[in-house]
Amino acid sequence: VRLLVEKQRRDEESRDGHVNQTYVSGYEGSPLGGLDLKGVEQLDLLNRRGRTVHQFGINEKTAASAMLGTQYAPSGDVDAFWYGKAHGAMWVPDEVWLANLAGTARRGAMVLLCGEDHRSKSSVSPGTSDWVLRSSLVPVFYPSSVEEILSLGMHAIHLSRYLGVVTALKLVTPLCDGASTIRANAARVAIRIPDESYEKRFNPIVMALGALPVQRELVERKLPLVEEYVRINELNRIHDEDAGGQIGIAATGKSYIDVRQALEALGVRVPVLQLSVSYPLDGEIIRRFGRNLRTVYVVEEPGPFVEEGVKAA
Repeated sequence: VRLLVEKQRRDEESRDGHVNQTYVSGYEGSPLGGLDLKGVEQLDLLNRRGRTVHQFGINEKTAASAMLGTQYAPSGDVDAFWYGKAHGAMWVPDEVWLANLAGTARRGAMVLLCGEDHRSKSSVSPGTSDWVLRSSLVPVFYPSSVEEILSLGMHAIHLSRYLGVVTALKLVTPLCDGASTIRANAARVAIRIPDESYEKRFNPIVMALGALPVQRELVERKLPLVEEYVRINELNRIHDEDAGGQIGIAATGKSYIDVRQALEALGVRVPVLQLSVSYPLDGEIIRRFGRNLRTVYVVEEPGPFVEEGVKAA
C-alpha cells in the first residue's frame, strides 16, 4: 500500500503533475501479507491524490484479465496491479502473455505482485513463479528487503510505463510477513531511461498472424531495452569486488541478505553479485563478475533458475 501512495506522490511531483489512476485486483484467497485487507482499509488515503479502485477477482484468472482490461480505458492512465501467490501465478500464464503482447496504454502500467511461498506456509506445497513469469517474458524484480519493495517497485512501475511490458515483483514470505525500519525517501529513486526515442504502442487486438510482429518487437526490441534499463539504473551490483580470491557468490533477493549475514558471521570477505532483477539476467555484469574467478556459487530459492542463466552467460 505504501508503494501505491509513493507512486501517486511521485506523479504529483512530476513535470506535468498528472496522477495516474490505480487499479488493484487479486484473488481474495491470496492475501499476500494482508494486502487484500490493507488495500480496502486505505482506500480513502489512496483516493486523496488520484482515483483508486480495489476489486477482488472471482479467481486469479479473472483478476489478471481485469488488469489488462484497464488499459482499454479512454483516459489511458491506469496503473494496474495484480496480486496473488505463486500457485495463482501458475494459473494465469495465458492472461499474462496476452497482456504482455497487448502492452500498456499511453500512460499506463501493469505490475504483478507475486507472493513466493517457498516454505509452504499458506499453500498446499512450496511454490515459485519464476518459470511461469519467464515463459511470458515478464521482467522480474526481486527485493532483498522491505525497503527494496518500494525502490524496486517504483522501477517496476516505470519500466512498464516506458516499454509497455508487464513487470513483476517477486515477494517472499519473510518480507511480506515481516517488519522493518526504512528510509523515508526509499521510493524516491532516480529513473534513467535508456532510449528516449522509443515509443511504445498499445495493441488492443492481438491475434493470429497479427501477433507475430508484436511478439518480435517484444523479443528483439523490448527485452534488450529492459536489460539496458537495468544496467544504466545499476539495479544489479557487485559487492566486495576487491576481496580477491577465486571464489564468488551470486545471489538474488532475500538470499542475498542471508549470504551477507552468513559471511559477516564467519568473518569472510568474497566478491558477491547481487541480482535484483532475476529475469532477464544481465549477462554483461555476470561475465564481468566471473572474469577472474574460478568458481561462482549461486544462492537462490528454490532454484536452479538463476543458476541456469549464470551458466549461460
